[in-house]
Amino acid sequence: PGEEQDRLEHIKVTGYNVRTSEPQPDGTIMQQVEIHYIDQATQVERMVRSRQIWRTDDGGDHWWLTTGLPSFE
Repeated sequence: PGEEQDRLEHIKVTGYNVRTSEPQPDGTIMQQVEIHYIDQATQVERMVRSRQIWRTDDGGDHWWLTTGLPSFE
């Protein structure tokens, strides 16, 4: 967690756009998203596309990203 936190310290998300969202047979949701962000060290805005799989608890109150965060480079 420390290394991941250090890597994301200078990233500021400025937009999160869901392009597709598809329920899966196992109850998860697969999404294709575009994440816009600024690298605060360079002040350059960038965009990364990410395929994400989300799962929920039994009550549907909380969602967890199972695929991890994308690489912000």
